[in-house]
Amino acid sequence: MSASSDRRTVLAGIALAPVAALPAMAATTAPDSGEWGRRLLEYRNACKISDAACAKRDAAEDAWRAASTPYPNVIVDGEPMTVDQFKKKWGTLLRALEDVPDKRKDRPGIAELRKGKAMHLRVEVANKRLYRKMGIPALCREEYAADERRDETWLSLCSYPATDIQELARKVDLIEQEGCDSQDYVDDIVADVRRIAETRNA
Repeated sequence: MSASSDRRTVLAGIALAPVAALPAMAATTAPDSGEWGRRLLEYRNACKISDAACAKRDAAEDAWRAASTPYPNVIVDGEPMTVDQFKKKWGTLLRALEDVPDKRKDRPGIAELRKGKAMHLRVEVANKRLYRKMGIPALCREEYAADERRDETWLSLCSYPATDIQELARKVDLIEQEGCDSQDYVDDIVADVRRIAETRNA
């Protein structure tokens, strides 16, 4: 039996609230970060069964996130960071990766990557430790769970040279050590991504 079949078998028994109920749940009773993460993880994984369900899942998540309170364990300038603030800060890096052209036909392009693997990339690039702090211990990282596989994953998905990937990974480690308020490191990584793209496609 495939891993996908195993996952669906396990998820078949998860009882989930209707999509329409999710925003109301968050608005009336804000769960703690661990409970919030558990519910979101269950809902996300269960909805992977069909594309239609995924579309409903995304809409529900957006509404739920918009209504949720700031994450208590992610602090910027002494204040809790909201979901939108978190996405905006890391969005610069993700957009830079999305804009990188890939002329190699035997490698997946960034556009393809963003269609189906956006959350995987976000988990890899934007600091898995922050997700754990926010109570989302295993959000969408089935295929790319282990830290030691990060360089290999970036190389296979983005076609970057291994030496450049190692340097990018080192800088992401610096972000993890300094915390999510390290905009200078983010800008530095964005510049590196663009430099790598120019070199690769020259």
